[in-house]
Amino acid sequence: MAEMTAGRAVVEALREEGVEYMFGVCGSTTNNILTELYDRTDMKFIDTRHEQNAALMAHGYCRTSGKPAVCLTTSGPATINLLSGIALAYKGRTPVITIAGDVATIYLDRDGNQSFDLVSLFKPVTFMAKHVHRTDRVIEAVHDAFRVAMPGKRGPVMLNIPRDLLDHETI
Repeated sequence: MAEMTAGRAVVEALREEGVEYMFGVCGSTTNNILTELYDRTDMKFIDTRHEQNAALMAHGYCRTSGKPAVCLTTSGPATINLLSGIALAYKGRTPVITIAGDVATIYLDRDGNQSFDLVSLFKPVTFMAKHVHRTDRVIEAVHDAFRVAMPGKRGPVMLNIPRDLLDHETI
């Protein structure tokens, strides 16, 4: 198996799951994912200008198409802005997958700039909220998210991935 960047691994895992649209706002913690979408025709990123719009648009897309959609956000307040839309997806049983780029691992739980316990915030309004701790677990975490979100009783999930796992790391 060839080596690839962690950002590309996320995109390829999403493609394998049939994702056609990602909704969100560009941010430094998720640049390596967005860069991999450049010139692709099988997956589109929709810049929603505000994260709450991303959650609501993903929810609407899932409800009308029956397909999963992804919200992509950057660290801290940007991800928190998704909460009300993800709560709506939870009540509406729609498979919205949130991928949140978080601060670097060394700043987690240290009250760093834009560092919040995002997993705890999302647990009440998702079927699963999970922190990815290692680069080699990124692909597995994406597939796990879909295994939880899609079958039977559908609903939103959230993956929190620190930026240093996505920046210049290979799988």
